[in-house]
Amino acid sequence: MAALGAGCDMVLICNQSEEAGKVLEQLRYTPPKASEQRIKQMRPCGKALRWSKL
Repeated sequence: MAALGAGCDMVLICNQSEEAGKVLEQLRYTPPKASEQRIKQMRPCGKALRWSKL
């Protein structure tokens, strides 16, 4: 995928769920360590808030 090759950490594949599976099956990409670290930093920490607290 051009977006990943250009340095994007993630890409959205939507609107055609059956096509998303095809893309993922054919994807041959190993993210650089810097990308893995940025993605790790975006993951949530701790428990999610209850809807009533939002």
